[in-house]
Amino acid sequence: MRWKRILACALGVFACAVSAQALRVQFQEASAPKYLEADANHPAPYGLCPDIMAALERQDASLRFELDPVPRPQKRIEFDLGSASKDVMCGLLKSPERLQVAYPLETPVYLIRERMAARKDDTLVVATIEDLARSGALVAVQTGAAYYRKLKDAGVQVVESGGSDVAVRAVANGQARFFYTNSLTAAHFIRAERLERVLRLHPGVMDTSPAYFWVAKHVDPGVVKRLEAAMKRLKRSGELDRIYARYD
Repeated sequence: MRWKRILACALGVFACAVSAQALRVQFQEASAPKYLEADANHPAPYGLCPDIMAALERQDASLRFELDPVPRPQKRIEFDLGSASKDVMCGLLKSPERLQVAYPLETPVYLIRERMAARKDDTLVVATIEDLARSGALVAVQTGAAYYRKLKDAGVQVVESGGSDVAVRAVANGQARFFYTNSLTAAHFIRAERLERVLRLHPGVMDTSPAYFWVAKHVDPGVVKRLEAAMKRLKRSGELDRIYARYD
């Protein structure tokens, strides 16, 4: 019947409108090069995660992302996902707090190489987290980082320092002995704070962990399936690895 065809068309238009609704994402502060602020060469925020989201949009035209450019701390972003004021977050490890408010996509976006920033004049040899615990060294992590619980459980003296910029300055000033983070962030903030003469990346990788793309639990399951499928295609094609290599 004609009314059935009209209803089907109307429902189709509605479905398209829903699928085209932008997924809201927040700029994560002090997380470069995952997120980088706009500058003279970039009119909008850019970085590893914006590149990944742009690639997802190219994979599936029904996916769109709306990035709030105001930097917010990690814990605030997790709260916003739980309160349904944001929809997704990018490039974070699994943690009990995050699992309460969101689902990690099955395909990791990249593999984090966990390393430390240290003073160049520090000769302490640390090869494992167990070595770090035995040393008694005070270790800074970015506030809200999943590393905090892992280090704490291993017996490391660990303190949340605020942002990564604060953490590298704390090591440079002797307020902490190491800054435990990932290799990309550590290298970026050593350069950004102009501390190359004072700080270095401590030798060796302490651990490796998968970083995930997270989707809040209030997001429609159909959208989650499309995100998962698009992310798998990016991984199979090698595009995820190529994006990461641009910032490594």
